[in-house]
Amino acid sequence: MDFAQLRKLEKRSVAPDAVPAKDAVLTGIVKVKTDGYRPAKVRVRAQMGERVFTAEFLASDLPVIERDPEVEVVSISQHIPLQKLPPNNAK
Repeated sequence: MDFAQLRKLEKRSVAPDAVPAKDAVLTGIVKVKTDGYRPAKVRVRAQMGERVFTAEFLASDLPVIERDPEVEVVSISQHIPLQKLPPNNAK
């Protein structure tokens, strides 16, 4: 999949060399144009407003979501590596 062809995909949210498997489940933030609208191929996880929500979707469904005229933008979540914190020695 060539992310460069997806106009509604927020480019900052995708590593330039990222190529997820077609069956990879992605999570991201979706913004739509109409209150309460939910595009096909997404499973809403958490509501952030009437037009903004987090969702899960298959990488292979991104072109379908892209063609939806009600979708304004999709920002794919990035995994942030966890760091082990030093023990808290405060008394």
